[in-house]
Amino acid sequence: MAINSTEIKPQLPVSQIKAMLAEAHLGELEQIQPVRIEASTRRYFRIHVRQSGRQYLLCEGLPKPYHDQDGFIQLNAFLEKNGITVPRIHAVNRMEGALLLSDGGSNDLTDFLNHCDRDDSESQTKRIAALQTALGLVARIQRLEPPSLVASRLFDFEKLDFEMQYLYTALDACCQTLQIPDPASYELKYFLTELCKRLAGAGEFVICHRDFHGRNLIYQKDPAADLVLIDFQDARMGLPFYDVASLLYDPYTALTAAERETLLLWFTEQLPAEHRPGCKWFYLIAAQRVLKALGTYLNQIYNNGNATYLASVPSALRNLEDITQRGHLPDSLYHFGQHCQVHLIPRLSELLPVQQQ
Repeated sequence: MAINSTEIKPQLPVSQIKAMLAEAHLGELEQIQPVRIEASTRRYFRIHVRQSGRQYLLCEGLPKPYHDQDGFIQLNAFLEKNGITVPRIHAVNRMEGALLLSDGGSNDLTDFLNHCDRDDSESQTKRIAALQTALGLVARIQRLEPPSLVASRLFDFEKLDFEMQYLYTALDACCQTLQIPDPASYELKYFLTELCKRLAGAGEFVICHRDFHGRNLIYQKDPAADLVLIDFQDARMGLPFYDVASLLYDPYTALTAAERETLLLWFTEQLPAEHRPGCKWFYLIAAQRVLKALGTYLNQIYNNGNATYLASVPSALRNLEDITQRGHLPDSLYHFGQHCQVHLIPRLSELLPVQQQ
């Protein structure tokens, strides 16, 4: 059994990983590899098994003892029952807060999209087909009757405004440390407060994944055919275009304006007639979503010294500029983005520990 000593290792002892494999009759442990780290307390490792050559995922960092506090097990069963492809749970270590899951694939939709040749018509066709498959998954989930766990969690004003306050806190800490002006003006904050109020009462709510981007859609061979949904434990009720905005303005993936327009129209046509007018809220939803993500990135950089998010901030701000222009949103939002691009981005790396700069 091998673990690369230069890589991140599981906190769960190897003996307990072996015990989970034995409990599920999956074979003997051969190798452990870390999977890309996200902005979460959860950590994932790919577990290779010697006899069968198969691989599984170890998820750790859950509450201890683990009693499905985040609802992952309940939501996993709910989605699987309703025909949504999700990882299978093979074993649970409740005392150490760890799950052993099936491996839906070592590829994700983000990597696939970013490596497609846009000048090749066949490649571009596959790219659009993969994105339509992902959006079709959103539409299928929205048709489901939510379980009580999800029905009790809402994208109401309190939740949306909390995410904006989270952004302001992270932004203020960064600006104070760098001794640059805080770009979050009074006008911007007033607009975002009103935006959150409007979105909270903008129409009927449906099930939202809440973090529906390409890295949370994995596959084995063909992203247009075998997408597996992961990291759905934070699902809550929100507007029908929330997950659409998350995917089409995913900072990890560059989409063209034409692609976004085509896919937005395609998704709208998949919806029940009563939900289609909700398309008018798309750019407001996208603005709130991108700003929420920006707060997460800044927090990861400032508080956690996570250099992997340095590249995400410029991408998020470019998306925000596009959203502001296409959605005809207030100048305060545009000026906020411009200020961040000019004053914050060039100095972000100064927020990292010295050894990472």
